Amino acid sequence: MGRRALVALALVVAGVVAITPFALGYIVGYTDGMGPPRTLIHSWLAAVHLAPAERELPAAAGPSPDIDALFRPFWEAWDYVHRDFFDDQAIDPTTLSRGATRGLVGSLEDPYSVYLDPVHREITEAELRGAFDGIGVQVELVEDRLRIVSPLEDSPGGRADLRPGDIITHVDGRELKGMALAESIRLIRGPRGSPVTLAVEREGRPPFNVSLVREEIRVSSVRAEVRADGIAYVRIVSFTANVSDELRRALDRLAEPPSGETRAWVLDLRGNPGGYLDGAVAVASQFMDDGVVLVEQRRGGEREEIRTQGRVRVGSGPMAILVDKGTASAAEIVAAALRDNGRATLVGEQTFGKGSVQTVRSLSDGGAIRLTVARWLSPNGEPIQGVGLSPQIAVGSVAGADLALEQAIEYVNQQPARATRDGSVSEDDRLSHDEQADSSTAESERSDALVGMLDGYERASMGGPGLA
Repeated sequence: MGRRALVALALVVAGVVAITPFALGYIVGYTDGMGPPRTLIHSWLAAVHLAPAERELPAAAGPSPDIDALFRPFWEAWDYVHRDFFDDQAIDPTTLSRGATRGLVGSLEDPYSVYLDPVHREITEAELRGAFDGIGVQVELVEDRLRIVSPLEDSPGGRADLRPGDIITHVDGRELKGMALAESIRLIRGPRGSPVTLAVEREGRPPFNVSLVREEIRVSSVRAEVRADGIAYVRIVSFTANVSDELRRALDRLAEPPSGETRAWVLDLRGNPGGYLDGAVAVASQFMDDGVVLVEQRRGGEREEIRTQGRVRVGSGPMAILVDKGTASAAEIVAAALRDNGRATLVGEQTFGKGSVQTVRSLSDGGAIRLTVARWLSPNGEPIQGVGLSPQIAVGSVAGADLALEQAIEYVNQQPARATRDGSVSEDDRLSHDEQADSSTAESERSDALVGMLDGYERASMGGPGLA
């Protein structure tokens, strides 16, 4: 088979891969090696493996397209580029191929369906795992320059006195100006124990170099504390692969002396861009009894309820959830679940409104395509996509003051009893920490049986600044 035939076959396969997740129906977060999807359209999978002359589409799809005719304009353009483009040194087949794949997925006109080249995929997956090898600084692109947003506590970057606002101009002598964020992060990251030298510009002093040794950077997603008034404050910044375990450990620490009894809860999801959907289900399960966490709406309109995993770990004291315009995706799932089940009241601003679910499919170049495969609704059937969640207590942002937190604390202090799912009020039956632990133990066997069914839900990109 000639070169052109091989590339054409690869492009056809890429096209089929792009369509396959939709034809498969809902396979939220199904990733390589995690077992077979629940529903398979075998004719589509078979089409991937057929030779071009044998490839057939399902009868329901209508007449089979003329593959040669469809791809003829592409090959005409390919030939014109190689034959006529002035700067022949700028022609890179890999770049052209990845650009074609990016255009294929981009033609779906879905902002959440994208092609991830190998570098982008590596970075997003590492951040979702909550651990990577690097220097521990959050960075962003500002006017084509790499600026430090903040160093992480007790990281090589933090110990080297890198500061917010510093500009990293070079990494090991390589200039970063004009470089994509993902590529810059890739250069800064590297195997733990390896050295890296940064050239840095800081306002008020001449440029200088900083030499560091990379370490494993673990990003904590959960922070929790009990205030003197008995209100537990829990902050979740993202839904990484470890968020459920982190929350469990944080709640266990709250149960230890001298914390004492927790009488109310404030869950802070502001600025949380989402993450793994199974993490959202597991987190919601630690705050509420058996109930619906979300409703999946698949291709064709089919709906399925996803319920808690039976891992409730906290008492039933009053609860407020802080949300804002940066609360998105998996964070919105948790907020909607606890609100619709009568467990919590939302305080703050309208949320982002990201109500779709993506799956990631590996490609042979080491990259992947991320495709929207479902929409999710709140337990009450409320659509979230493009709309978001409206807080029951609206509080705007004011510089220098956290009015939303103040309002949330005021709210829970005014609630001597909790609202049940039907809107009535029950006696204050909040549990002590010892009772919470007993409840968690009693539920463990049932929750372990359910957790396997929920593995694999994911959102592949965290968005915003990156970690290096």
